[in-house]
Amino acid sequence: MKKILVMLVEDNPAEIELTREIFSSAYPQYQLTVASDGEEATTMLAAALENPRTLPDIILMDLNLPRKDGRQVLAEIKSDPDLRRIPVIVMSSSSAEEDVNYVYRECGNCFVKKPLQLQDFFDIIDAVHHFWVEVATLPRKF
Repeated sequence: MKKILVMLVEDNPAEIELTREIFSSAYPQYQLTVASDGEEATTMLAAALENPRTLPDIILMDLNLPRKDGRQVLAEIKSDPDLRRIPVIVMSSSSAEEDVNYVYRECGNCFVKKPLQLQDFFDIIDAVHHFWVEVATLPRKF
């Protein structure tokens, strides 16, 4: 079974642990790496460019991040010719129209409002898996 590399960019420790638990129990084919702020995410992506097989297949990212905002990270990813092919799913507690519009204007692949209930969170991860792995064809790494 092919490993699917997922980068989670999230600063909330509880959400990081919840996401790890969901992936490890329901999707063992996923390898999850975590960046706890925007600066760490861009550093990790720059390092992965040195070894493209370590680039994530999918990025799950919060918008409101310390050190470097998720909006900046998204803009940097989508402006880089070697990173822009990676689907970026923004999961945010915000549902402000300006945030949704910004994500799509900057070529984010999806905007999802973070759920309040545990089952809803699992359902979102399940939907991400279903669409981005079972339905869509992800681009090959270079």
